[in-house]
Amino acid sequence: MSSQSIWVKLDRYPPVIVRVLAKASPELLLTDEELVQRAGGKLSLADVKHLSYLPTWDHVPVAKMRAFCTAAGVDFAKPAVMRRLNRYLRSGSRFRHLQRDPKREEYMRMLAVYIDHESRSKPSR
Repeated sequence: MSSQSIWVKLDRYPPVIVRVLAKASPELLLTDEELVQRAGGKLSLADVKHLSYLPTWDHVPVAKMRAFCTAAGVDFAKPAVMRRLNRYLRSGSRFRHLQRDPKREEYMRMLAVYIDHESRSKPSR
């Protein structure tokens, strides 16, 4: 995927997907507060909560996008990071880590927003 344009990568990894891939450990996600801390003052808690539910990067200022991705450990310019994310998304254990997280219901709501957006944005056959 490293040869794909930044636009393809941004479409494939919208804020909600970046959020549910922001792991503190193999089994737990970073908390909203940890993301704020890792963003180094560039995001507020309200920013993280808002971005976490967005199904696209549309209308997200570049500075906030960069801070959010950096805090989550997602760097679209690093081939090794993109290979790891692509491998994870292709694996059969997609989002299994969410099932063990104490905030799993919130993360499932985030994914539901994304799935709803995706189902409405695809043309019907």
